[in-house]
Amino acid sequence: MTLLKRLLILREAREKRDAQSLRRASDAHVQAGHALDTAQRTLEQGLLDTRRQGDALFNGMQGGLWTLAAVQGMHGKLKSLAQDADTLRAGVVDAQAQCQQSQSLLEASQAVLRRSQNQVGKTKEMHTLHEREALARREHKEELEMEEIGATRRPAS
Repeated sequence: MTLLKRLLILREAREKRDAQSLRRASDAHVQAGHALDTAQRTLEQGLLDTRRQGDALFNGMQGGLWTLAAVQGMHGKLKSLAQDADTLRAGVVDAQAQCQQSQSLLEASQAVLRRSQNQVGKTKEMHTLHEREALARREHKEELEMEEIGATRRPAS
């Protein structure tokens, strides 16, 4: 009986740890979702800024003859803007991967918690059953003792 109580205590402690792990995984998933949203907004803003800067380059040079140096400078700036946009896209991809990873961790934590809860439930059922059986044995033993006492007090006929 004591062993069963200890097992129940250990399983309840594990369930608490698993619930805490689930909360941490849930928080990490929420943070990853926020990071993904931020990265997507940054990408959108960066792409808008890139388009504006590219348009400004063309508008600034519109209607004139372009020297080779000006064309090369504009090409360099456009290439830099494209690289910046690629960097922002890579940030979004990384944020999506992190969000997916946190989702997987969250699902795994949920499964572990469910398993712990099931184990605690089964252990509680066993503990309750054993307590009932022990109580029934004690009551039966008391009845037998009472019958024995009653039999010794009766006069023999």
